[in-house]
Amino acid sequence: MRSRELLDQLMAAINGAHDLESLARPLLSMLQQQSGAESVYVTLIDQESGVQRVLFSHNGRDTLIPEDIEVPWDQTLCKRALEEGLNRPVEVDTHWPDATLARSIGIKTYFSQPIYRGDRSPVGTLCAADRRVIDLPEATQRLMRMAALLLTREWEHERLLIQLQRENALLQNAALLDPLTLISNRRALMDDLTRVLDNARRLGAVVQLAFIDLDGFKDVNDRHGHAAGDEFLRLVAQRLQQGLRKGDGVARYGGDEFVVYGMCGGEHQDGARQAWQQRLEQLTRGTYALGEVSIDYPGASVGVSCSKPDDTALTLLKRADAHMYFVKTSRRNRSAAG
Repeated sequence: MRSRELLDQLMAAINGAHDLESLARPLLSMLQQQSGAESVYVTLIDQESGVQRVLFSHNGRDTLIPEDIEVPWDQTLCKRALEEGLNRPVEVDTHWPDATLARSIGIKTYFSQPIYRGDRSPVGTLCAADRRVIDLPEATQRLMRMAALLLTREWEHERLLIQLQRENALLQNAALLDPLTLISNRRALMDDLTRVLDNARRLGAVVQLAFIDLDGFKDVNDRHGHAAGDEFLRLVAQRLQQGLRKGDGVARYGGDEFVVYGMCGGEHQDGARQAWQQRLEQLTRGTYALGEVSIDYPGASVGVSCSKPDDTALTLLKRADAHMYFVKTSRRNRSAAG
């Protein structure tokens, strides 16, 4: 292959690459043509599992090294070459006469270049193998070294991209979670409630929403300290989560206020609303172990509202909040009268 044609193929491979595979495959094709080796391939080294896997390969007329095969890392030529710092082609029979795995498939000529992580630890290899004793000119060896360097950079780029995507996902999730209770926060609530309302309109259903206020929470903080108050909020969140119906959502609206919501049928709304209110009151009622102290909590004030066709998340929340305030006032009046 002429130098100009080789350079054009190399530039086309680089410019057309958008991931490791789209870079590796044209490089392997070019290297196989240039070297004349039966097989040129890229491997992944998994030292924790003790295996080496062939990710991509390009073979001549007959397949010598297929893709997706796994071999024990300790038995590979790649491991031997890395440990020796070998940077040249070898005749396997003379250089490694005890390489039983390679000899079992007939490999006589072998050459590899490491592919590194950012910390310079090997993550894979670029290899050429043949069942004949062949000569790999210095120009071909240089080309393989260059290709290994390109694959190293792409491998590291993909690793950093995956890491960045994971970190962004964690940040996005963190932005939608209440850090104390680890349930949805108000921002997540507004987004999800809007989605649920839209779905309910399409399905001809309604959304039940309960606004929950923890009566007496200030007294818990004042009498037992903020650590006990925080634990109380966490435990309430856990009880609400455990008592959810399938498809329901729960969020901390702020302070000592929580919201539970979900779709339901449009019939018998009054009965369903009262049943849900009682169920949520019962979920919050009971004994709470708050570190060194425990409290018997009489239950939260719960206001429940059902959505109307033109409701937004905000209007539904306001109506449930107003109902919750009515329940809270009624409980306070009963307590004062008693």
